[in-house]
Amino acid sequence: MIDWYVNEYFFSETGAGNPLVAGFYTDDSWSSSGPTEMDANSVRDMGLSAQDVADVTAGYILAQAALYPEILKRGKFVWDQTLNHDPYAPLNGDCPQPWVRKASCSADLRDLCVPMAAPQTRTLLYGFSPGSCTGTDPRQLTEVETDVVNFLLVRGPYAYLGNGWSGCGFGTAEFPPQLNLDYGDALGMCAETAPGSGVFRREFTKSTVQMDCSSYTPSITWK
Repeated sequence: MIDWYVNEYFFSETGAGNPLVAGFYTDDSWSSSGPTEMDANSVRDMGLSAQDVADVTAGYILAQAALYPEILKRGKFVWDQTLNHDPYAPLNGDCPQPWVRKASCSADLRDLCVPMAAPQTRTLLYGFSPGSCTGTDPRQLTEVETDVVNFLLVRGPYAYLGNGWSGCGFGTAEFPPQLNLDYGDALGMCAETAPGSGVFRREFTKSTVQMDCSSYTPSITWK
């Protein structure tokens, strides 16, 4: 069944097998509570026992475990494998948070500015401050310059800066002008300017970005 699901159902010519289709979001999931985003009485209405739900959940996890590597193998992308730093749903959440915070700035950047850090080896989603799903209006971003600099410092080859879809009901989200600027290609990883300085810098072909964690001051110098 999993072979059919992956190779015939998902990658049919009218679905993921279409060369014009590159990205996916596999929605939704199963857990001990049953299927997500369904009627609260769905498990009872289907006559499922707790063991039935556990079996379906295990099957769902097994099928997705077979599907995700195949998506990547075929040169495509799936939201569920993005590093979105969502504290509520780390795999497929829509509440991305900033990866660098003022209170832990130096520690965060020391952890992330190394070759094997997760953002260097996985697709990164860096959430604008104050973070999605916190009851804030996504049209009123609070630390755009700081978020842009921290994003540029820690991002790897594949990365996004933005928000999740929760809160879209507020209306048109803010699109900061900093997102239209070309900072150039990274010339290396970010690094602390001196041991314990708390100042982190990264060179790009068109700019130098820097964060001074002691004052939490971002800066961008154009070349």
